[in-house]
Amino acid sequence: KGHFPNLFFSSSYSIDPTFYLITTLPFYFLFGNSKGIAIMSNSVYFFMLLVSIYYIGKKIMNKETGLLACFLVSMIPGVFGYSRVYHIPFALMALTTASICFLLYTDNFTNRKYSILFGISTGLLGLTKFTGAIYLIGPFIYFYYNAMVRQSNKYLKIKIINFLTSTLICIFLLSIFYIFQTEQVWRNYSVSRNADLIFNWKSNANLDYLHLLMNSQLLPVFSVLFFMSLFFFLFFKMSYKWILLTWIVVPYSVLTLLWNARESYMTIPCLPAMALIVSFIIVKFIFEKKVKFISILIIVFFSIFQFIFLSYENRDVAIKDSHLRRLAAGKRLKDEYQKLFQQIFPIVTSGKKDAKILFLSITNSGITMESLLHEVNMKNKLGLIVTNPLGCISGGGIKLDSLGIDKEYFLGSDFIISDSKTLHTSYPLVVRDDLKRLMDRFEEYKKYFLLVKETTLEDFSNLLIYKRLDAI
Repeated sequence: KGHFPNLFFSSSYSIDPTFYLITTLPFYFLFGNSKGIAIMSNSVYFFMLLVSIYYIGKKIMNKETGLLACFLVSMIPGVFGYSRVYHIPFALMALTTASICFLLYTDNFTNRKYSILFGISTGLLGLTKFTGAIYLIGPFIYFYYNAMVRQSNKYLKIKIINFLTSTLICIFLLSIFYIFQTEQVWRNYSVSRNADLIFNWKSNANLDYLHLLMNSQLLPVFSVLFFMSLFFFLFFKMSYKWILLTWIVVPYSVLTLLWNARESYMTIPCLPAMALIVSFIIVKFIFEKKVKFISILIIVFFSIFQFIFLSYENRDVAIKDSHLRRLAAGKRLKDEYQKLFQQIFPIVTSGKKDAKILFLSITNSGITMESLLHEVNMKNKLGLIVTNPLGCISGGGIKLDSLGIDKEYFLGSDFIISDSKTLHTSYPLVVRDDLKRLMDRFEEYKKYFLLVKETTLEDFSNLLIYKRLDAI
C-alpha cells in the first residue's frame, strides 16, 4: 500500500525495470500473495508466446508450421523449465517473440495497426529488462534494411510515418521508467565498471553458451532436431531466413563478447527461433503425407517422453547444469533450501514476534532464503519486518547512497543475515562500490551482534546469521 507508484519511478525494488513485477499484481489481488501465485502469472506470457509463435510460423510458411512450432517450443526443456519459476527471462522470451511477430506483420511498415503494436511490444520488452534489445536488434536491423533500402520506394512515405509512429510509442513507454532512472540504469548496466569485456579468441569459454544450449536447454531430443534442421536451413532460400538466424546469432555473439557470467537463462529468448526452424524444415522438406505424419508422431512421442522424464521429481537426470534440472522439475533448490530454512526459521522468530530482520545478500542462495522467510511471514501473518536495502525480494526502498544507512539503521535490526559471496559475485549488474560501502559500514557495527549460525550453502557461500546482543 502506497508503494505502487515506486514500481515505476524507483529502482530500489529491483535492478531491472518493473513491468514483470507489475503484471504479477492482478494475480496477487485475485488469489493472494505467495510464490506459487507469482509463478502463475507466467501463464500470461506462455499464452503470449504460443500465439506469437503460431502467427510467425503461419507468416513464414503456413498454419501447420505454426501449430508444430507451438508444440515444439512448449516441449523444449529450457522453456517449460523456466515457466515453473518466477524469473524475468521467461517474460523476455514471450515479449521478444511477440515483438518479432508484430514486426513481420507490419509488412515492411506499410501496416499502421501492426506498426503500433510493434512499438507497444518493444516498449514493454524494454520495461521488462534493459537487455531486451539484444534479442531484437538483429531481426530489426535486417527487417529495417530490407523494408527501407532493398524494397521499392512506392510506399516510402507510409513506411516512414509508420516507423516513426512505432518508434515514438516505444520511446514514450520506455520513458515511464528510464527517464527517472537514467543514472542508476547506467551504473547498473555498465560493463566497463565491472571488467566484463574479457573476450579472448583463444578461450574455450567462448563455447559456453553452445554447451549450455545442448546440456541445459535443448537436451538430446531437441539438440538432434535443431542441429539437423539448422544444417538444411542454412542452405535454403526463404524470405524470413535471416530474421530467424539473427534472432539466434546476434544475442549469442553479443553475450559472449560482453558478459563473463554466462548462464543458461540469458539465451532463453532465442529458443522460439530454434523451434520455428525445426518446424519449418519438417513441414517444408517432408512431402509425403504418411512420412510427415510418422515423423511428427515420433517427435511428439520423444518430446513427451523427455518432458515426463525431466518432470518426474525423483528422477536423477544426468545433466551438467543441475540448477536447470531442478528448474525443469519445478523445484529450483526447493529441497535444499527448505531443509536449511527449517533450521533458520526458529532462530529468527524466537523472542520477539515483530522481530526486524535485515538481509544483506544478493546471491541466489541469500535471495532464496529471503523469499522463503517473506512467504512464510505473509502466509502466517507473523508480523516480522523483513527488509533488504539491496532491493531484492522485500526491499524497503532504501537507496545505498542515502543518509539513512547509519548506525541506527543496523542497530534497529534484531537479526542481520548476510553471506560470504555477496562481495565476490560475478553479476555485472551490481554496483560494487556501493555494495562494498554498505558491507564496510556493517563491519563497523558488527561488534554489537553475535554470530549465532553459519552454514554452507549449495553455491559454496556461507550464510551468516547475526543476532543483536541486547536482543538475546
